[in-house]
Amino acid sequence: MPVLIFFTIGILLAITLSVLAAWADYEAASYGFANRASTLLAGLNCPILMTKDESQTVSIKINNRTGGPLSPSIRTDISTSLEPVTTIESLDLKPGESRLLKWPIGPENIDLGQFIFVNMLVYAAHPIPDRDNTCGILVLPIRGNGNLILILATIVSVLCAGSGTYLLQKSDLPIKQKRPALFLALAILLTLTVSFMGLWMQAILLLAITILMIFTMISSLLGQNI
Repeated sequence: MPVLIFFTIGILLAITLSVLAAWADYEAASYGFANRASTLLAGLNCPILMTKDESQTVSIKINNRTGGPLSPSIRTDISTSLEPVTTIESLDLKPGESRLLKWPIGPENIDLGQFIFVNMLVYAAHPIPDRDNTCGILVLPIRGNGNLILILATIVSVLCAGSGTYLLQKSDLPIKQKRPALFLALAILLTLTVSFMGLWMQAILLLAITILMIFTMISSLLGQNI
């Protein structure tokens, strides 16, 4: 049935992308960077996928939302095949001012064969406490543009899963078979979003739920065919 083929392709591709994104961030969290802050640093922007010969950037936007001047220092540790490269930058921000900081990453930062890891710490600047965060980038063993590959794969996944779900709801299948497909599509879309946001623990939980739903659907279909 072509509808089921489209739906299956979309779901499997979305699961694959979610696993790759969550895997890289899990490896980053386990890499050995020191946990120097109790507050999560929001806004760390890292590529999700890169290719083996590609160069990209890691960035963060530092904002001063206080009523006075702010002088934060930012420590960045980026992996290499040997020891991480550490840089420290100091800023002077007026009230309401923001600054976008960027760091280049490329093949020289690959470690463990296929990953690039980044740890960023913004030291305390009264009244803001220390904040840190990590991210992981999966390096594909091919040439090309990682962002383009990710965008195209995500579009194909969403279109296949979305169109497959819509056509399944319009089909003559029993309602008991339509509802699980709809819930599964919504669950995998949420999983994909969460994994792309770098929330790897939540993504792993949602992946487990999604896979359980898939096995439940398969068991239900097999039971009806026996």
